[in-house]
This record gives sequence, structure tokens and C-alpha cells, in this order.
Amino acid sequence: MIKKIAALSLILLAAGLYAQSNDTELIITGEIKTGVYWERVEYENRDFIAPGDEFVQLGNNDGDSGFPGQGRFRLNMNLFNNQLNLGVKVRYEQNDFSKPDFNMGFAFVYGDFLNNQLRFSFGKLGESPWSAGGPDIWQELDSEVGFRTEFKPNFLKGLNIGFVINDYGGTSGIKETLYYYYEDTLLDILKETVVGASYTNDFFHARFSWRFDADADVYNDDQIGMEMMYRLEERILRKYVPGLEIWANGWWMGIGPDDRVKKDDYQNFRNYFYVKYAPSLFLSELRLGMDIFSMRQKLTARGTFYFNIFPWLYIGPAVTYQTELGENRTVEGVAFNKIIVEPQIRVSFPNGYFAFVYNYEWDYVKEATPDPVLKETQKFNLRFVLNF
Repeated sequence: MIKKIAALSLILLAAGLYAQSNDTELIITGEIKTGVYWERVEYENRDFIAPGDEFVQLGNNDGDSGFPGQGRFRLNMNLFNNQLNLGVKVRYEQNDFSKPDFNMGFAFVYGDFLNNQLRFSFGKLGESPWSAGGPDIWQELDSEVGFRTEFKPNFLKGLNIGFVINDYGGTSGIKETLYYYYEDTLLDILKETVVGASYTNDFFHARFSWRFDADADVYNDDQIGMEMMYRLEERILRKYVPGLEIWANGWWMGIGPDDRVKKDDYQNFRNYFYVKYAPSLFLSELRLGMDIFSMRQKLTARGTFYFNIFPWLYIGPAVTYQTELGENRTVEGVAFNKIIVEPQIRVSFPNGYFAFVYNYEWDYVKEATPDPVLKETQKFNLRFVLNF
């Protein structure tokens, strides 16, 4: 109900801004992702296919279609009045089509002041200037209901620093107090403050955000800890090698002293490094990731090479290798945890594409047997994506 009231209020405000003058810009964009998805799972210690191990459904498993991977419908609206320097941004998004719930990605009002050096945003926040930015980490630390302040000084172009006063939980979506009768205070909210900074010049781009953790923000009576997010981009080599991009990002969760945060339950350090080279004839990319969780390190390496046969057609494979290091590994005595081979054929058209994607996955799993069991999964996905 609160989301619906907030959405209605923003719609009325947007209508008021639009009625103020003709100097108002309205930009509407969106995305539709869907497809047909087939999956079949086999285990080396079984000679049968169990119920549920083979199925067909509507869906898109490109890794960026939300949960549970049925696809995505996304609609963005940005309304800005140039005379008042005020605007409204709203995103409606649906990823699970079995649930008709109203899903508001973000809905906030923003205004620019002091010759665009100062920006205030209020509402269900989104489009953070200090996010990780993808492709493996898209989350934002300041995505709750709150008030964001950004300072972009003219004396140092490219700098953006600020803070956010917002609700509990951040990206984890956790909001639970120590006791049912506990009453939040202003100090509790202030302790959940997010601070952020970004800087862009001709040589690099860097951004960083940090979420503090209030004592009242707990899950199962446990503190979930502070969070940190970053992104770094190289911008020198791309001037001399067209099509080359190098960047890194990360998301650290469960930061805090041992007597306050259960490391095994909530601490997770995710770091990724990317190299992408996309001249006119082909597209290649290398991803390296290290995910540290519960005394276990998961190393992921993914290589992609797509050849552009025509401007509208490219074909190629992607290969992923995963293994675990350190203590508390999921399975022992194996050369790898997971290998994925994924050839793809993509046919592009203006503002979208069709893709035929086959996926074969070898995965060692732990069952009620002394040794790990090899699980083999085949997937086929006919994907359809439209941007507008």
C-alpha cells in the first residue's frame, strides 16, 4: 500500500511539473526479455531422469533477467522541468510473471541547485552514482527509501561526493529489529547512512560507496555488518586501442569485528576483473572473479569470443571454469567444481535481438555418497530481447 501511495504521489507531482510550463522533457525507455527455456539434468550415479530434472518453460537465462529467470519487463520514466530544475524518475519492473504484485524498482524526486553543483533526491532511490555497474554485480548500496545528497563542484570537474540517509538493510533487503517492541530512533537511521564518491578524468574512472550498520538492523538476532562497493575503469589504453575496455568491481559484505558479525554467515567478498576487446570483426572478453565466503574462495574464469559474420549476425562460444580454494570447500579431491561451454548464435535487429543459446555444464556436487558426484546439465534457450 505504501508503494502504491508513493507511486500515485509521484505521478501527481509529475503531472504538476508537466503542467508548469512547456519547458519539460519526458523520456520513456524500457526493456522486454523473454524466450523459451529447456533444461535436462543427469547424474553419473543414476540411470534415470527424476521428475523435475527435465522441463520446458518460458524464460531467459542470460543472467540479467531477474529472479526466477522468467524474463523481464522494465519501463523507465524520466520527467524533468528545466525551469524549476526538478524531475521525477520512476521504474516499473516485473521479473516473476506468476505474481501480479506491483514492483517499483525506484521512484524518486530529484532537483539540481547551485548551477548543477548540488543534487537532492528523495523517495525509493535508484540509479546510484556509486554503484558497482555490472556485469556480474549490479547492486547498489543506496537503493532503499531515503534522501540522497550529491555534491559535484565546478572547481574539480568529474568529482561526485555525497551521502544517503535511508532505511535499514540496503541491498540485502533485511529489515528486522531486535525485539518486536523495539522503536526505531533517528540515531538508528543515521547509523545506516551510506557515503559515496566518484571521480572521472581522461585517465581513469573510480567510484566507491560504504554502508554503515545500525545495532537495530539485525537478521535472526545477528548483526549483518557493514558493506562496501567499488568500481575502477582504465581510460588511457582505450584512446590508443579502439574497442579495448579494462575495469574491475567488487562488493564486500559483513564487514565488522568478530564479536559483532558472524563471519561464516554474513561475510562475503566478491571481486571481478574484466578485459573486453571489441573491434569491428569480433568481440572477446575475459572475466576473472574471486568470491570469498565462509572460509572458502571460489575462483571463476570466463572467456568469450564472438565472430561478427555480418553486422547483424555473430556466432561464438563462451567457456566458464570454476574451482574452490581454501578451507570448507563444497567438494574435495576434484580438478574443478564447474565447467560450462555455451555456444551462441545471435541475430540482431534495431533495438533488439534473437539468440539461440546451448549450454552444457559439468558440475561436481555433494550427495549422500563418499565421493563427489558429477552432475551434467544441458540447457537450450531461445532468447528474445527488445529495448525501446
